[in-house]
Amino acid sequence: MRPKFTRFPTVVVDGFLSSPNAVREYGLSLDYFPTPGYYPGQRSKNLIEVNKKFADELLKKVFSLYWEDTSNISCSYCSFFFQKIPPYSEVETDFRNFGWIHRDSVWERNRLAGVLYLTPGARLESGTSVYRMKEGLEGSPVDHVAQQKVRDSKDFLFTEKSEFLTEDDLERIKTIQNDWNGCFETITQVNNVYNRVISFDGNEWHAANNYYTGDQERLTIVYFIDNVKGATMPKDRVVKDNLTEIINAPTET
Repeated sequence: MRPKFTRFPTVVVDGFLSSPNAVREYGLSLDYFPTPGYYPGQRSKNLIEVNKKFADELLKKVFSLYWEDTSNISCSYCSFFFQKIPPYSEVETDFRNFGWIHRDSVWERNRLAGVLYLTPGARLESGTSVYRMKEGLEGSPVDHVAQQKVRDSKDFLFTEKSEFLTEDDLERIKTIQNDWNGCFETITQVNNVYNRVISFDGNEWHAANNYYTGDQERLTIVYFIDNVKGATMPKDRVVKDNLTEIINAPTET
């Protein structure tokens, strides 16, 4: 089942930044802060607070993915973060390196989210996928119980609490991850290519495919843009057509 209020199609663009190397070096120069537990790795402060002109330019570029004229497009709030994620195991296929399927906002309208990849030569498999929950599961008791288990599990894996996990704890969390991620099917899979951006509706289920990028940390810019307004939403514009009328119209002789 897809979220009811998705308004933005998933868009993938290569060569997003004019100067990706400069942006990468700038990102690496910033301070990073530990996760509170619900996302992996470390993030910078919101770039709106660090360098507003930089963030405003990024916002315009994101809007340009969907509109040619961005001058009248606005939002109620936006956040851009550089994010560094180390591999959680040197074994690529260790479950700790796999992302947990989630969405950034539940039933909020007109929300955009995205990931800009900034690790040169990263493993392609360390990109991002968009999912849909299998039919009949969303909103069910299984859904609600599983989501709480996922939140608790990520808090242990992503914070200093991980130091105290036993082998039995890891097996239990692995089972929770397998059961939860198994509730979904992939609808879009995007590889990690340097200077590629994937932008999608903030109500979509999504996850990192893998945190193991090779010999470098997985560096990205992630963004969340709320209550976008000022023009017809892209999905509303794209899905309208008159093909049924054309099919049913009398054939000219």
